[in-house]
Amino acid sequence: MKDANDYRYFLKDADKVIELKNSEKDGKKQEEYKTVIREHTDNNADVEKVRFNLRSLSTFFSRYNLSKDSSGESLMKSEHRLGIFGGSDQAAYTYNPMNVIHPMTGVEYELSETGARRRFSLVARFTHTFENQEHSYSASKFSLNTRYKFIRTKKIDFYVNAKLAEYNFVNYEILGEVKVDDEVTEEVLYRSNSGLSVPFHFGLGIDYKIGNGYLNLSYNDIIGINSTANNSLPFNLSLGYKFIL
Repeated sequence: MKDANDYRYFLKDADKVIELKNSEKDGKKQEEYKTVIREHTDNNADVEKVRFNLRSLSTFFSRYNLSKDSSGESLMKSEHRLGIFGGSDQAAYTYNPMNVIHPMTGVEYELSETGARRRFSLVARFTHTFENQEHSYSASKFSLNTRYKFIRTKKIDFYVNAKLAEYNFVNYEILGEVKVDDEVTEEVLYRSNSGLSVPFHFGLGIDYKIGNGYLNLSYNDIIGINSTANNSLPFNLSLGYKFIL
């Protein structure tokens, strides 16, 4: 019965055809084929796991070739975008009985791939909502998000945004009862708190390619699975620009 060393294996890189060898010296396999594969696969770390048989070699090269395009460039390249934006925030998931609109600004960093998973991205986002004269509320929030781009072209992206986790610092006022000299009166109480939450808020957005970046319009936090909004449709709209790094 033949073993692996009874067969000959070859690697083809462009127009070069190179034989893979696994000679034996003093009873020990030399594994020269691993050195050859590394030289032609960008020093791929997975080479160390490759065995000198048809199945192992075929599996390795199939996976490697799938990660490359026809020109040999990696399909797993990442794209980095840094965005700045401003907009309006209704603070719908806090006590806001008059549904007062607040000015908002922020920055975000987006990481995505340009290959097979190019429709998905991770986003770190910081926003600050400013106090309004009609509603004493302000907040600074840092959130981790994921996006699915259900339409992605060279010019425009349409995506769904899911807010996975959020850490916030909030200042606000409420009308509360205060007891003074055995008498209960209502007074405006100021509160400040911070904490981590898992809101699972969902929103929609559009990226439109302009220059070396994208004009971005997003409707944020439309639905909150783990949050309850005031008696109105949440309104959190932002407009900004993302630079490709």
